[in-house]
Amino acid sequence: MTITKNKLKLYIPLAIVAGVGAYTLYAQVTERKNTQLADKPKKTKRYAGIKEWEASKKEKEEIGKLDSEVEIANSISERNKLLLDFYDVIRSGYVLSVTNTYTGKRILVNSRSKKETARHASLSKTSTKAVFHLKKILENAKPLDNQIYPAKTKGSQSRYRGVRLFYYDLDGVGLIKLVIGIRKGDDEHEQYCLTAIE
Repeated sequence: MTITKNKLKLYIPLAIVAGVGAYTLYAQVTERKNTQLADKPKKTKRYAGIKEWEASKKEKEEIGKLDSEVEIANSISERNKLLLDFYDVIRSGYVLSVTNTYTGKRILVNSRSKKETARHASLSKTSTKAVFHLKKILENAKPLDNQIYPAKTKGSQSRYRGVRLFYYDLDGVGLIKLVIGIRKGDDEHEQYCLTAIE
């Protein structure tokens, strides 16, 4: 089939009209999607924000009660529950932050801190008791060195670009090992895990 000049003169305006029509339709659909996205309620964060940890009198009393229950908590599951209760008492919907005096860095305490610490520290009574002094440990723990060690690429450490090791000698408990994760992207320091070295 050959296209003559007359047919070509007819097809060119039709193609232009079709192209303009297609572009108009595309613009309308895009505008509708953008309007729908703007009208959608934005997802709220699971926490109310980050706040500097200031222990209240009530919080100290509740932590004291939990601390006194450690001696009668003979199973790992009982100690795990005490630790989870402790984190619920201190966090109350916030991500807490404590500034370490040696590094000057802010250390965040969040839900990942809660899960990992409860999982590891519940294995012994000494580690469980140490967690109840978390604020003091985070503030005063000394870094082992300035090195950032590689984080595990699988599992709960995969969100970190590396980890730092800190130590603190806690009266009545002994030497405490604190693992701080350094998040990918924003380089925030996050309490990952805390255990007593026995």
